[in-house]
Amino acid sequence: MNIEKILQRDNRVEIEKRFKLHVLLGDQIDIMTDIRHRIKDAAILIDAECPDSREKSLALTKLEEALMWSTTAIARLEEDQDG
Repeated sequence: MNIEKILQRDNRVEIEKRFKLHVLLGDQIDIMTDIRHRIKDAAILIDAECPDSREKSLALTKLEEALMWSTTAIARLEEDQDG
């Protein structure tokens, strides 16, 4: 098997992992609930204390990203440890 075929196969595995539906189970749900509440609290603080601006909007967007990546990290980590 040549290197291009190996890379295509490895890419395929990575693509499958990245775009698979990751479902939270058991303790993961409790962990994500805690993270979600803490990020929401940070968003409320930023909204209350920062003037409306591009920077405030970006800060809130980054919190949304942090929540998304947290969920993904927890779901993927569990799958990696199980599989």
